[in-house]
Amino acid sequence: MKKLLLSLIATLLYSLNLNAQEISYIDLRLSGIVTEHFNEKPVKDAVVTAVDASGNKKIATTKSNGIYFVQLADNKNYIVSFSKDGKITKKVSIDTHEIADHTDVSLHEMDLQITLFDSIPNFDFSYFNDPIAQASYKKKLRTIGWKNDYTEIHQEVVDSIMNEYGKTAFGYYAHTRDKENNNFVNAEVSYIKETEGDAVVELTINDTTLAVATNVEYIPNLFYTVQVGVYSKEVPLTDLYGLSMLNIEKLDKGRVRYTSGRFSDEQSAENHKQVVVLMGVKDAFVVRYLNGKLFVKQKR
Repeated sequence: MKKLLLSLIATLLYSLNLNAQEISYIDLRLSGIVTEHFNEKPVKDAVVTAVDASGNKKIATTKSNGIYFVQLADNKNYIVSFSKDGKITKKVSIDTHEIADHTDVSLHEMDLQITLFDSIPNFDFSYFNDPIAQASYKKKLRTIGWKNDYTEIHQEVVDSIMNEYGKTAFGYYAHTRDKENNNFVNAEVSYIKETEGDAVVELTINDTTLAVATNVEYIPNLFYTVQVGVYSKEVPLTDLYGLSMLNIEKLDKGRVRYTSGRFSDEQSAENHKQVVVLMGVKDAFVVRYLNGKLFVKQKR
């Protein structure tokens, strides 16, 4: 009986030691589907490249169904890029540190769906040179998750860029940048709208459509927003950096004040200000309105 007990203890210790060895190296299986941004069709032969801080690479290629998977090691900082010839590359940052210290499994899984879109001429894609999202291990959830503060801000910028891209790519309007003052200006261009067989449809645009904005006079109660600028007259969206959620206040002598966003608390407006700054309004700042009037707190 004593020998049996000792044998069981030895077996248990060996098993515990084996398990410890098995989970000393943790893998993160990153998988998902790469699709076209506008029609959600799978993208074949897209290249998924994960590069750690030492330059080591892990590469996967999507099949005809757009599916990919790549195995990432723990205790690494990865930049994962999704690319294909003729399309704009997207990148995300994934930090796999701390997984091994707070887990009892040897494999974690993360699902990441990515959309890609075609490159077009005369459009600024430089924002996509940096990661548009960050992920790291969440101790409380015991899984990999997105860093909301970083990801949400960048997602709002990406949404605005894609709104501008869609209008440009599908013939709503085109714009160029004035290199001297870094402002958007209108431009008349000829752009290929679509191709059907051998027929190419071209569209010439000279967009002067005024930006759609909500008059603050009709917005009740107190709200916070981000000032974009004061202009001598109403202007097209191209002069407003492609921003969304616009408000307008009509001032004297035909002047107008444009703001972006409507928030019930100041902190949310401050977060949105970061987005507006990233879009190009370097001197943006938070203001507040009360029942349609710019609210200035009286000093005592």
